[in-house]
Amino acid sequence: MRNHPGANRTQCAPARRVRPVHVALVMLLIAGACSGNASAVGTGKLVTRPLTSDGTDAYVLSRQHDTLTVRAPATNQGIGTREVFWPDGQQARRDAESCVTIASQDGARDASGVTQEGVVLRLRADTTGRTRAVTVTKNVYGGWVWVFNATVWDSAATPTPFHEIGNRTMHVLYPRGAPLAALPWNLCARVAGNTLEFVVWAGSGRRPDYDDADHAASFQLPPGFDRAGNYGGYIGHLPPGHWMTFTGVSTNE
Repeated sequence: MRNHPGANRTQCAPARRVRPVHVALVMLLIAGACSGNASAVGTGKLVTRPLTSDGTDAYVLSRQHDTLTVRAPATNQGIGTREVFWPDGQQARRDAESCVTIASQDGARDASGVTQEGVVLRLRADTTGRTRAVTVTKNVYGGWVWVFNATVWDSAATPTPFHEIGNRTMHVLYPRGAPLAALPWNLCARVAGNTLEFVVWAGSGRRPDYDDADHAASFQLPPGFDRAGNYGGYIGHLPPGHWMTFTGVSTNE
């Protein structure tokens, strides 16, 4: 299974600093989102970077209380934009954890469709502009949204800047004979050395352990991704005129 191909064109653009009057994000740890492990990282500007874009398409991020809303303007041209975000001034780390709680899509408690949420780790741009990153994202290819993909990104790679290193079918989100679990869905991922681990669960209960056979997965990173970088959230394939919300975004160094 692969990430939804989405864009006909891919490009890595310079990072953008979003003015705090528009999107001052408090990176909060709320009940049910990485309970007891992640730490709040303060208030301030949010930096965004597109991993891929449909032309000049971009997303608009705004915050009210503990909710971060991501909107795709109706003037966007496609669904190929994939964007990551993190707090401005964050110190690059080699080993870190990032968590998100996916609260709603267009106000509904349904995770289906092409909107893709996730986290980013080790996002790094070198002096030549080459960008590399590690992401864990909800799969949208084929509509199998209960699958989660581990992906590495390199803007210098051809023919595409991303390569999936593994995926895990989360049957706890779609048990046999039962409907797809309603949102909220929670995702935490961490890197240590060459090891990437992630854990996924629904609802507001306690976070499962990273070695939980039903909720977690582990993969080895390929050479070239054992580097310090930024870490935060990810959003991709949001259709023009649509929106989604996170109610928990947190990081832990």
